[in-house]
Amino acid sequence: MCWGGFQPLGAPEDPAVGIARGRVRAAAAAVTVAATVAACGVQTPSPTPSPTPATGGTLRVGVSGDAAALREFAYVDPAIPAFALLHRCCLARTLLGYPGRTTAEGGTVLQPDLAVDAPTISGDGTTWTFRLRQGIHYAPPYQDVEVVAADVIRAVERHARVAPDTTTPRPDFPYGFVAGAAEFASGAAPTISGLSSPDRYTLVVRLTKAFGGFGNIIADIAWAPIPEAVATGHDDDLGRYWVSTGPYMFDPYPSDAEPTTITLVRNPSWDRATDPRRGAWVDRIEVSAYGDPATVYERIESGEFDIGDWALTEDLVARYRNDPAVAARIRSTPAEVIFWVPMNLATPPFDDVAVRRAVNAIVDRAALRDLVLAGRARDRGPQPPGLIARHVFPESLTAGLLLTYAPWASPGDHGDLPRARAEMSLSRYDADGDGSCDAAACKGIILPAQDAAAGVSLRRDLARIGIEAEVVEVDETNDIGLPGNRTPIQVNLFGWGYNLTGTDLAQLLHGDPQFVDQDGFTFNMSLVGATPEQLNDWGYAVTSVPSVDDLIDRCDTEIGHLRARCWAELDQYVTDVLVPWVPLFSGELAWLPSSRVVAYSIDQSLPSTWYALDQVSLTPDAGE
Repeated sequence: MCWGGFQPLGAPEDPAVGIARGRVRAAAAAVTVAATVAACGVQTPSPTPSPTPATGGTLRVGVSGDAAALREFAYVDPAIPAFALLHRCCLARTLLGYPGRTTAEGGTVLQPDLAVDAPTISGDGTTWTFRLRQGIHYAPPYQDVEVVAADVIRAVERHARVAPDTTTPRPDFPYGFVAGAAEFASGAAPTISGLSSPDRYTLVVRLTKAFGGFGNIIADIAWAPIPEAVATGHDDDLGRYWVSTGPYMFDPYPSDAEPTTITLVRNPSWDRATDPRRGAWVDRIEVSAYGDPATVYERIESGEFDIGDWALTEDLVARYRNDPAVAARIRSTPAEVIFWVPMNLATPPFDDVAVRRAVNAIVDRAALRDLVLAGRARDRGPQPPGLIARHVFPESLTAGLLLTYAPWASPGDHGDLPRARAEMSLSRYDADGDGSCDAAACKGIILPAQDAAAGVSLRRDLARIGIEAEVVEVDETNDIGLPGNRTPIQVNLFGWGYNLTGTDLAQLLHGDPQFVDQDGFTFNMSLVGATPEQLNDWGYAVTSVPSVDDLIDRCDTEIGHLRARCWAELDQYVTDVLVPWVPLFSGELAWLPSSRVVAYSIDQSLPSTWYALDQVSLTPDAGE
């Protein structure tokens, strides 16, 4: 199997994208997806060289909360689920990693880090072989200890031993599908049989099944090497004793157990020549707790901090973007979350794809976004701005291949009535073909809404194409539990987050085996992929609904650029052919540093998108 750079898909209407587009009538039995396979060995395009940023100075970082929150932020143990925001940039190198950029800048494209090059993968996709760089050493006091493959195995086995609930490895676990991981975690085996080191600089990983997302998994800090001297005896406090392989290290070492400020200084063992991905421009990073997150930008304006841990809220974005002196310092990127309007494919009239297409065309996304955000603001406080979602998956999952893909765009994102009526005219529920649904199934539809105003907005849109809906409050009688669920369409106030493996998409689109939980709850509100037996058990009149299980399963075996292309092709198919949702909006994460920061980037590979601290450069006069 091959691992390579990404190939552009071309314009959305280009047939090379591999999606059979055009009008899809209800009678259509299937739509063929012709996957376009890019050639192996194509290298990832390199970014345009930029002037070398200024080196030096102290970066001051604010973390909301108290001293306990500060310790939780910095002293991350790889075995305990956490965001580990300081590790990718500064404290931990992994076999593969990300360059600390946004998706549009290639930030979600895996690159070799501790590994010399991309892994060698067996033909059946189950054996991954990595060659480690030689001569990489840990930070003091272990500067004489070289990083070797056994240190990675040690780290993973410690994770399996210490972490909670590790006896049933899943694809999203840091060692998902590694052979022998479950046996080791349960105590039935002394080692993880799927991990071996034939020599000091070679790591071989055997999986129980082909899983192309393993490259993303191995970038997790659970795979960051740990020297033998600290692997045991620190089950509860490894974060304080973390031995860095990155450009920075804790000062002092071990770190203060009760700090008011946590300090990172340069790691003298780190060599820029062996780590071209990280800039490490500042000399020192000081992280301090500051209490109330609402005050973070006041503190940045006053010069107390250079950056904070909260993105700008909608009101602050509007304020700062209207200030020319400040606006140029703002960077933003979509959040790894999507809000959507699900339609139940097993319930008339939404069992007709022409109706679902008409709904996608008519919805006033801008108005609905604003109302949903207003409802969340009432319930949860100030919200970030919302970016209209052009398709169903986030850009990071498809490595930015669909940045210009927008099949349902409309003027001002307020809906397109002529197009909606043209789509509806193709439906079997529009007997006279006038673009308005005239069947009984389009009357008296129950429209559950967690926010009444948002429900009214959607009801108004639906009425323009002949669908009459009654807005009701979400409760146990009309929510999404099965088998009682008959909700045809709804407005919800929660978004769905993603990770870079894509496996979590299964809960939104995949049928068996994780369709519903024991209480009948499902995230797959559209019932995509439900089997005839399930539909019968749940009391639905239809005998089948579309499924994309085979496409998801195929994407999960692809690697490198082929994996991103596969998700992009599936995205287009779901967005423009299957159409089970109205993709509504994602959050816009906008960041504003202090005026001392002259260059920085946003790391979209992190579980919680944030600054790439290794890419921050300060003004030359920004001293200690």
